[in-house]
Amino acid sequence: MSTYRLYLPISEDVFKCEAILRYNCLMMDFFLCTFVAYTFINAMKYYKQTLYILCGLLLTTVGLLVYLLYLSGVENQGKDKMTAEMLLKHVAGIWLKCESEKWEIPFYSVGAGTKKKKRTKRHLVLSEGEFTVEVDSLKDERSIFIPETSENSCIRTLFMIGEPSVEELNKLWQECLDNRLSGYNCGLKLVYKLPNGKEGCSRAFTGNLTFDSPIHKLGNYYLDDMYYIEVSAYLSTLSVWRCLGWGDMKVVLFMVVVVACIISIILIWIKNGKKLNSDEYLPLGDEAQSSSIVCCIADAEYQVGEILWNEKEKKITFRDISLHCSNQPGNLLSAFIRAEGFFLSNTQISEICNWNPDDIGVSVKRRSAMAQLRRLLMSDESHVNVKSGKNEMKENGYYLCIEK
Repeated sequence: MSTYRLYLPISEDVFKCEAILRYNCLMMDFFLCTFVAYTFINAMKYYKQTLYILCGLLLTTVGLLVYLLYLSGVENQGKDKMTAEMLLKHVAGIWLKCESEKWEIPFYSVGAGTKKKKRTKRHLVLSEGEFTVEVDSLKDERSIFIPETSENSCIRTLFMIGEPSVEELNKLWQECLDNRLSGYNCGLKLVYKLPNGKEGCSRAFTGNLTFDSPIHKLGNYYLDDMYYIEVSAYLSTLSVWRCLGWGDMKVVLFMVVVVACIISIILIWIKNGKKLNSDEYLPLGDEAQSSSIVCCIADAEYQVGEILWNEKEKKITFRDISLHCSNQPGNLLSAFIRAEGFFLSNTQISEICNWNPDDIGVSVKRRSAMAQLRRLLMSDESHVNVKSGKNEMKENGYYLCIEK
């Protein structure tokens, strides 16, 4: 038995330059998106709304990325099938040459026409008589060899005097697939009926029998241009998700957007102190913390963090320092302690301080009152502070809070 060895050129090196360019473009896009996101964060005020937008964009992009990856997998799977078909035609020439040498049959040409003239019929003259077949362009497209060439005559001669080893053709094809398409397996089934009366139908399947099913069928092909010899090719392809095209530029672009969104969300989270388990300050309305942060130690006496507030004497004590409060900051501090969630809206602050909410300078007065209260609370040392914000009703105001 003849031994065939197949050497295929490796074409992956051709794409090295393109891969380097893609990598450079990817890195440039990555650093550009990161820089833009960080610059945007520094100038950003509405971080919550931006977080919602970025999360929505991230989910949408991930969905589109998965869809694009699926499409690329389907496309690559189709390309692999076309490659397998091309490899079958490639190894068929090698197989035919080896079989001809084994049977000591030289190549010869019968009925070969010129390319300039388009034939509608093909003729074959044998001792049994002359045989004519109508040219079928669809079948010609499924031909292994180019029609009206010496290979077609040679393959018919081989099948008339004997039977070439289709198993060897399948082995060559499998070896070729192992070199180019790892993980793919193939099989062949031969059916032929020659004009000399020799025929073979439903021949045994060559290859792994588990692939002998319509699901794995690659197609029917003809070994000669008279359409006498037909071979059915079977191919077990990889799943779509194993054929994903990560190098596709659309996929790369969406991956860059996903990475940029994730980086932006993380930076926003850290920048605005909303990182999980690492709050910048705790509102006193937090149910899990309020009992340990604010407590009533006596009648009209409260402890807020390390601050002691005597409501009757209007006195704030921090460590060894005691400060007397005037009516306005004292009333505000008492109102903060009793307020739900320790939040006072701008309207409530105006009512406590007896201000007209419609006055032009009420905003200045409010900021001045909060600044005065912070000085009395010694916020820099005690970490008890008042900060502007919004409550659940989206009302603007101030929170009494403990900074960490």
